[in-house]
Amino acid sequence: MGQAYSIWTPVVVGRLKAPHRIKEEKTYDIEKAYRKVEDVKVKVRNCRVQPQGQAIEVQYKLDILCLLEDLLGTMHLIAKEEMGRERILLSQFDNYIDKDQPIKYVVNTLTNFSQCDLNGSILKVAYFIDLTIIATNEQIITLSSADEAEPENDSLQEVLNKLRSQIEEMEEEKAALRRKIFFYERDISSLKKGLKKAENKNAHLNKELQHYHEIVEQLRSAIREKEMRLNQYENAYYNQSYAPRFSLPKENEDSLTLGSRIKRMFMNN
Repeated sequence: MGQAYSIWTPVVVGRLKAPHRIKEEKTYDIEKAYRKVEDVKVKVRNCRVQPQGQAIEVQYKLDILCLLEDLLGTMHLIAKEEMGRERILLSQFDNYIDKDQPIKYVVNTLTNFSQCDLNGSILKVAYFIDLTIIATNEQIITLSSADEAEPENDSLQEVLNKLRSQIEEMEEEKAALRRKIFFYERDISSLKKGLKKAENKNAHLNKELQHYHEIVEQLRSAIREKEMRLNQYENAYYNQSYAPRFSLPKENEDSLTLGSRIKRMFMNN
């Protein structure tokens, strides 16, 4: 008899027949009016499964990121955190799932899509998430050597084929995770570019605003100076208008008196 080997490994006992879609819509009052939505992203931050009798409950956490432009053209990043629950019946799996067995569920997010509607300070975000779930159970798998009887070799071949199939499934899941990571990194890069663009635009607007303030201050100074000159001209005009027109200086009166005296002196002589 050949030597037999046993391994302890998770075995796939079932999976959803088709991807399950989660649909949600959230409304937020952001207390400030914005002009438009530049970009919106919904990220699945955490996802786990809780058994509930003949069903399972998917509990998930989301990060909702909205890049908004206000009435002055300034960009603002609005971040919201959401928690949700989704109930899925065990009958939606392709194989029978024994609820009394210690089943471990693996959730894989396939795609997610989101759209945003802005009306003043009211922000509505609608999204859906497609996910698939694999049910696994840890079991002891016995591997027999090649010198055993033919029926045992057939059984060993079946086990190897099953393991090969599981490895291929895991490779597919890893490829899906790589694609998801790639999309996440691309979305994060897009948000970073949007924020950089917004920062540059804000800096340019602040520079223009400072320039406008300087121009306004110069105009105010010119207006104040002009008003002061007008007041001086008005005061000088009114002072000349009220001055006596036929007054004679006192010195002229003294001169006439002296002249009269000299004239009388000549006449007397």
